Amino acid sequence: MTPAKPKSHARLVIGGVLVTLLLAAVFTMGSLDVPIEPSSWGELMPLYAVNCFITAALLIFGLILTRSIVRLWAERSKEHLGASDVAIIRMRRLMLDSVRAFTERGATPLGLGAAIDDIYGAEGMLPLDQPWQRLLESGTPA
Repeated sequence: MTPAKPKSHARLVIGGVLVTLLLAAVFTMGSLDVPIEPSSWGELMPLYAVNCFITAALLIFGLILTRSIVRLWAERSKEHLGASDVAIIRMRRLMLDSVRAFTERGATPLGLGAAIDDIYGAEGMLPLDQPWQRLLESGTPA
């Protein structure tokens, strides 16, 4: 899986903000109760131009935002974890189970109740017929 680019997320956020602002502008302009009585065609043209610009920008930014969302969804759905990614799958499952237990029962989240002083690494050379767990029997960090 390729990591998501922060640049594309920034563009997506900026696009979403612009679409929201344009929507707010369209609804604000539509809800204003200002009587417009142009006396000539020339006075009406700027309002028509602004309206066309806002509509076109809303359409363009909406399509760009939709395309970006669909692209992110497609990239996410293409994620294929293999046999070497079993640890990633287990960790995701553990984190989700921990969040569910915390929200449903108020259980202590993973990592907060553990004594991390007991965790250590070990290294050494063993004969081929000995299991690696034998290195941990000494109880002292490497």
